[in-house]
Amino acid sequence: AGELVGLSSQGVAVGGKHVSYRRGDNARARASLEVSSITVYNTAGGYHAGRLVAATHDRRVVCYAMKKALIRATNDTSELRTLLRGHEREVLDMAFLAPRGDLQRAGVYRLASVGAGGKVFVWHISQQAGPGGAALVAFPVLHVQPSADGAAMSPGGAAAAVGFHRCAAHPHAAGIVAAIAGSEAFILDVDAALAGHSPADGPVVVRSGEVRRRCRGHAGAITDARFS
Repeated sequence: AGELVGLSSQGVAVGGKHVSYRRGDNARARASLEVSSITVYNTAGGYHAGRLVAATHDRRVVCYAMKKALIRATNDTSELRTLLRGHEREVLDMAFLAPRGDLQRAGVYRLASVGAGGKVFVWHISQQAGPGGAALVAFPVLHVQPSADGAAMSPGGAAAAVGFHRCAAHPHAAGIVAAIAGSEAFILDVDAALAGHSPADGPVVVRSGEVRRRCRGHAGAITDARFS
């Protein structure tokens, strides 16, 4: 027997409900978590502030950063793989966007990534049928570049073309991504940026100076960000 104790939303211990429990030697107790590896990739040791691995909400597609500024995308169900090419320098951060109804039904996932070159890419990743069989296909649909006219505030407080170094996707609002540059968070509406544009025409290029929704206030560089 024991006492059940939890935390309130204010972080205060609450509870006191008396509960009893019994350890039994049944099948459920003996069951163990089954784990299978998708891939094995050796990386050089070092400190990384961003996320070098990202997974979709349904855990079907997993992406991880590789050497030479590449991103590997794997489909856990079909075991298909592909490479995302576009960053000029190492990948710093990644996040899958919240699913959008029509794209989700079409099996299209969207990934935002930031490279050490200061650029942000948003990718479409999907499994498609082809003459040689099914394939995992990925291509960039949005390319956000740092620009001096963006007047992003550097840690020293001066306006400069500060490159992006982190990103965060809204957990529920499809298409909303925060791209972090210096002490500012640029709020990107991916769907609005892509409105009226065909993916066949290549990625839409947006300069940071064209992004009007920003969050400011930090005196130094922002090290991390999340949507509540």
